[in-house]
Amino acid sequence: MKKRLAIVLATLLLNLVLVGNAFATDVSVNSYTLRTGWSPNWATKSYNVSTSYVGNQYEQSGQQYVDGHDYFAFIVSTYNPEIPRGQGSMLNLQMLNSGGSVVSTLTPSNFSTGTIRGHLYDITVTTVLSMTKSYSWLQSTAGTYRAKVTTIYLNNEFAGMSGTDSYYTPYF
Repeated sequence: MKKRLAIVLATLLLNLVLVGNAFATDVSVNSYTLRTGWSPNWATKSYNVSTSYVGNQYEQSGQQYVDGHDYFAFIVSTYNPEIPRGQGSMLNLQMLNSGGSVVSTLTPSNFSTGTIRGHLYDITVTTVLSMTKSYSWLQSTAGTYRAKVTTIYLNNEFAGMSGTDSYYTPYF
């Protein structure tokens, strides 16, 4: 028992020495905006354009970081078997301080197709607009921050359906 305890304590101490105090937590936001538009072919339709974001937040050597980003934009159709149309993607990902000022920004050029953590969704009713990942950092001095992810949705088939939506993680 003492030997196990000594091994556990030694491992924790070694982690603190080698890594510093870099203990990571996930920050995330999952939300949607109801988009309604009109088309001469389809009349009035509404779609929930959803955004899911997860990042890996940690503090090390007096700096606050968020990396390991997963971004997922999608529509779950209630008009089965009709397939929602349009294009959706990330406009940007920003790190905001407690006063609301932008301190760090990532753009789509920092992201690539795919996912780090994976996403579970029903392929029979879900239209994937964008699924991207990034290991780039949002970074600033240690403090209180939150992330803001902005999605742009374009649908030229339905008048009034396109738009930009921003969602915020809780403070970290």
